[in-house]
Amino acid sequence: MDARISLLFGPHAEVTTPYHPVTDPLRVPAVELAAMLGITVASLPGRRFRAAVDGEQITAVQS
Repeated sequence: MDARISLLFGPHAEVTTPYHPVTDPLRVPAVELAAMLGITVASLPGRRFRAAVDGEQITAVQS
């Protein structure tokens, strides 16, 4: 599904998807998400990507 990283909040990235709106985003570890995407943590905000989501976890990404 389409996903977008809204912002960084402490050690977490807030990710919005069709099922996780900006008012209730997924919060995932920023370092892990950056590693999955192959980018730096500082590059995360605003990034759009495709994600496989299992509950409250992102299990796979495609940039």
